[in-house]
Amino acid sequence: MAREVIVRMTDDLDRTKLAEETRDLTFEGFVYTLDLTLPNLEKLRKALQPWLDAAHEKKRQVGAPKMPPPPVGLSRSALYKATKGERDKMRAWGRANGFDVGEKGYVPKPVVEAYNAAQGGTLVHEGGKPHGKSA
Repeated sequence: MAREVIVRMTDDLDRTKLAEETRDLTFEGFVYTLDLTLPNLEKLRKALQPWLDAAHEKKRQVGAPKMPPPPVGLSRSALYKATKGERDKMRAWGRANGFDVGEKGYVPKPVVEAYNAAQGGTLVHEGGKPHGKSA
């Protein structure tokens, strides 16, 4: 017995026309995937353009976002910033595991990533990048 499965993607906005393009949008830690006709894609571009023009920075994202959004009412830096005590723990752990770690300043990214892996995952930020352990 032979089967032929046909998948038709319809426009997510009006759901009646076949989609011609698929776009992923990232906002507040979530990736949204939209299947759109060309006219609806153009409407989306026009609607977003004022915010895109006003944005102070744009980065090409590779892969999925690695950090979940912070709980409502907390900024990422408040939630994920490593305390001095946590940085000291990371330094001590790094030295005990063969890393070259200074006495002061930021903890090098490879040390923080290895520390996080040993502790069960990324829990805090250090120097604005994901790493460390939260309080």
